[in-house]
Amino acid sequence: MAGDGVAGATINADGVLTVRATAVGSGTALAQIVRMVEQAQGGKAPVQRLADRVSAVFVPIVIGVALLTFAGWALVAGDPAGG
Repeated sequence: MAGDGVAGATINADGVLTVRATAVGSGTALAQIVRMVEQAQGGKAPVQRLADRVSAVFVPIVIGVALLTFAGWALVAGDPAGG
């Protein structure tokens, strides 16, 4: 119908279609959706920030304990091939 809006990828099935662009580039609906998705991906949820802080401390501690355990067993067990 005359005066109706069309969106990108509109299919003209019959006749002549004359359109006037009312939004281009960053003003389009698609560009706004892309911008909102980028903003959502850029921010972190509070739970994610807490998990990052906990893992920044927890992971090095676990690795340190594992290395100390390995060193302790190496001292206690000695050289198993040496007899």
